[in-house]
Amino acid sequence: MHFFSNKAKKNIPFNINLKFLKCNRIKFIDYKNNNVFQIELKAKINNSILKIKNLKIDSSFFKIKSYGKVFVHNDHSISCFINTKIAIPRLYNRMINFSFKSNLNAYNKLTFKLKSKDLNKIKINGIVLLNNLDYPFFIKLNSKNLFWPIKKNCTLKLDNLHGVLKGKINNYFLSLKNILTLQGLPSIFIDFKAQGNFKNIFLKKIKFFPIKKTKLYKKIINLEDNIKYNEYILKLIGKINIAGKFDHNIYNLDIPRINLNGNIMQKQFSILGSLYYKNFNCIEIPRINLFLGSNKLQLKGLLGKNYNIYSSFYADDLNYFFPDLNGKIKAKVNLYSHNLFPIITSKVLAKNLEWNNIYLKNVKIFTKMNINNTFLGKILIDAQKIHFNNFCINALHVQTDSNNYKQNFSFLLKSHKLYINFIINGIFNKKTGNWYGFFKKMDIRTFWGQVNANKDSLISYCDSNHNISNFYKKNIKKIHIISSFLYNTKMSLFNTLNVSPLSFKSELSINSKLKWTSGKKISDGKIILIGKNIKLEKKINKKTLIENIEYSKILINLIDNNFKSQWMVKKIRNSSQKKSLIGYLNIMDFYNKKNMKGKFTMYDFPFSFLNFFTTNFKEVNGIFQSQIKIFGTLYQPKVSADVSFQNIFIRSDNILKYITLFVPYFVGKIDSFKINQEIIMKKGNILFTLNPFLKNPINTEWNLTFNSKKISVLIFPKIKVKFSSQLNLHYLLEKYDLIGYIKFALFYFKINEKNFVF
Repeated sequence: MHFFSNKAKKNIPFNINLKFLKCNRIKFIDYKNNNVFQIELKAKINNSILKIKNLKIDSSFFKIKSYGKVFVHNDHSISCFINTKIAIPRLYNRMINFSFKSNLNAYNKLTFKLKSKDLNKIKINGIVLLNNLDYPFFIKLNSKNLFWPIKKNCTLKLDNLHGVLKGKINNYFLSLKNILTLQGLPSIFIDFKAQGNFKNIFLKKIKFFPIKKTKLYKKIINLEDNIKYNEYILKLIGKINIAGKFDHNIYNLDIPRINLNGNIMQKQFSILGSLYYKNFNCIEIPRINLFLGSNKLQLKGLLGKNYNIYSSFYADDLNYFFPDLNGKIKAKVNLYSHNLFPIITSKVLAKNLEWNNIYLKNVKIFTKMNINNTFLGKILIDAQKIHFNNFCINALHVQTDSNNYKQNFSFLLKSHKLYINFIINGIFNKKTGNWYGFFKKMDIRTFWGQVNANKDSLISYCDSNHNISNFYKKNIKKIHIISSFLYNTKMSLFNTLNVSPLSFKSELSINSKLKWTSGKKISDGKIILIGKNIKLEKKINKKTLIENIEYSKILINLIDNNFKSQWMVKKIRNSSQKKSLIGYLNIMDFYNKKNMKGKFTMYDFPFSFLNFFTTNFKEVNGIFQSQIKIFGTLYQPKVSADVSFQNIFIRSDNILKYITLFVPYFVGKIDSFKINQEIIMKKGNILFTLNPFLKNPINTEWNLTFNSKKISVLIFPKIKVKFSSQLNLHYLLEKYDLIGYIKFALFYFKINEKNFVF
């Protein structure tokens, strides 16, 4: 320690042992803001050296523990070496160790250097003149591989951080260069330059570059020479006036002027406006305008615990954002709330939108949503003249209106080939978490047919946790149940492959219930489909063919991982088994192996049903019985069918064409015959097997065996041919083998054709 005067300088060394010179929790208390600042100190002075054994500083902002030495030199300079641990409560009490070296000479020039290993080799050094604030200073910051965890699985990495602060206290210059990497995203090089004084900071330039090439090995990187970049992601040049203020524990940061011009992905934009940061918890935005070409986005409002944000958007140059996008969009979006979840109102108008063969002439979207209340809000979507590819929608109208108890959803779509119109009214039970919906109206018309449902049809949703607040909580295992019941739905279908239309009418009831856990596949479900008074009608020339099925039922159950189904079709409902189809199909381990097992039995089923599903025959009649077995897997099925028939009658004008199946020589020679031909089979049976090809499971192999002793073919009104036949048809790799015979009264026709294409 030195004592000096203007007359003479004298150095008087002395020793002081401060064993118990302990600042025993000296407290500086701010009663107004309830802040406490405590200090503890253990130190010893010996031969002009202050040895700090323990220095503790405790406050609400940070906690410090330090030790080190302070040296008083004969040249009136003071140097020190201090090791410090600092914990910051607001950063989850993260502990940071650093060392501090400094030297203050007789002319009050301070040179210092700060190092920290906990901040991944961060270094700060500089020169400051303490007795003259107008004297130039210089501070430099260097850091390598600085990691900063943001979330549990997300880390911010700063590679090769370089910062410089220099100039005078009222006219300083700040520069930062760094490689920034956010886990899972490509690295970005940042170049930041600013200039400031007592009141303001002027942002001169911000540049963002994506790094084109990432080096996977350790190497010192020269930012100027060795790194290659793509075009700018973001480049900003302009001015931002920043003024900060601290008064009675109230922190304010004012930015009264923002004037920035830049490029983003080679597109020019400008940001004009101002904002104010109040007490670290509220942002006031008088106005901010963002210009991208001739497109404009405007923001204003208040953002904090309570927030009101008003925004508007006008774009008449959409091609500026996306290539080949044309049209105009006007939008207003407002957000306001006193809670965590906002109330959102919006209005979007669009005209003549066109992009990649998609055209929308007019689109209107109106919303008013209170997200804080689960079912409270309105949405309206109205669009006219939508064209994409070769499909045109004349009108699309979607509207929802919901509150905590009742909901209404309507959907209307009109086009030349499709018409959909339905209304669903819903009721929500907040106590149980169950939702029930009723079809007030359903009318669907397609080129396949028409579906109508009455007002008794029901859809319901159940959350078995019975807690609606879980709607907003992620990663919570929830069990959901959806059930529906469509009662007496009227349906009609048309066979578009047939010149003469096929009409299909039925009263259809669907009762379904599905149950699943969030994040998992559906584990439990039940669907019951019942059809009554099914009527098939087909007009051929002046003749009308009609078939009726009084009753059909399909029962589907999904239990854990097993799919089970039962099928029943009865032409006459009250009959025991006649004219019916009964069977089952099960798929075990549905989500993995998909093993199948099924069996179907037909009892005296009318062969005339083929009239409605083929265009090759004019009329078919007869009855057949069958045993069909299904096994294998869903991807490699195996089928075995044993079909017996009697009194089969087929009328067509191209029966002769099928002779080429037996005698390939006639291919192309009988195509011009368009006369009435008939075939009658009194009795016979067919065996059919389908198997995956072992060498290549993608290909299929099937075999069909036909046997009948009484067959009659009427070619001309006065030509009738009778014969019996036994044939075996084999298919593999798009080729057929046909082996068997056709036995006539006077001769025997043997067939052995292989590897032919039909």
